[in-house]
Amino acid sequence: MLPPPAGISESDWEATPPTVRALVGQLITQLESLSARVTQLEEQMGRSSRNSSKPPSSDGSGYRCAEALRATSPQARGRAKPLVANALARRAIPVQAATCSLPSSART
Repeated sequence: MLPPPAGISESDWEATPPTVRALVGQLITQLESLSARVTQLEEQMGRSSRNSSKPPSSDGSGYRCAEALRATSPQARGRAKPLVANALARRAIPVQAATCSLPSSART
């Protein structure tokens, strides 16, 4: 005969039909088994390649590699240097006087 579960008095347990007591015993056994499994899965969820001997490929998509956690420079993220005006346009090109180099006798 099973002992009464926690919270049930001995007299109430004795008054419970045997089929109900058997079912309660099965449910308690199943509950203990599932609780152990949940504990195991919670420990497993906390493991990654950083805190266990697992390879990084087994981390899944929830973990980012150490390289992805490093800060990157703005240029590494695809930002280009700002455009400046054409270098030739910024230089001053001296304008020469429009004089003819022909001798004055050749000019009309």
